[in-house]
Amino acid sequence: MRYHEIIKEDAAVDGLMSYWDLVDHFGLKDAADKLHDASLPWINRNAPAAITRLAANKKMRLLCKLNLFCTLEGPRNYSQAWATPEMFEQSLHKPVTMWRGGGGVYDPDHAYSLPWTSFTVKEGRAQTFSKYDGTRATRTFSLPLRDQYWIVKLVLPLDSILLYLPHGSDEEVIVSVEDARKAEVVVQTEKGMRDAVS
Repeated sequence: MRYHEIIKEDAAVDGLMSYWDLVDHFGLKDAADKLHDASLPWINRNAPAAITRLAANKKMRLLCKLNLFCTLEGPRNYSQAWATPEMFEQSLHKPVTMWRGGGGVYDPDHAYSLPWTSFTVKEGRAQTFSKYDGTRATRTFSLPLRDQYWIVKLVLPLDSILLYLPHGSDEEVIVSVEDARKAEVVVQTEKGMRDAVS
């Protein structure tokens, strides 16, 4: 018997499953096969219709919740058995902290123009999106700092998220505008604060 077969046999006794086992258990294999390609129009050219279509699909939403659960609590190895379906179902009630950033003065009435909006589970990415006029690539080739910016924090149960898109390093979480409006302002700089925060 090979080592990976021994591990799988032991895991089955303990009732533990890998990410891919959980995907199969919840009937999400087809969604898992399509999620990456289906989200590319949003990732590549900010086409909001792609997100609206994905958010309307119940299996895609469930898959994204499973993906975020695994990202926040699981191992990097998606073939390692470590969780049960019950653990995932219990995690749906646990809080997830997210951030969003932008330039100027934060105004929830103008910050969200679609029925959903994007946050990130990486606080550092919110810093990048808020402080810089674009995305800073490296220290050598950094973009200019904004004259004024804001960062908001949102805490929601995992079950409230619509989608999770881990492409690149954005760790993007899509939530409804109704939920987004509950965000708390954690940073709001005054105009002309650019030099003070560099």
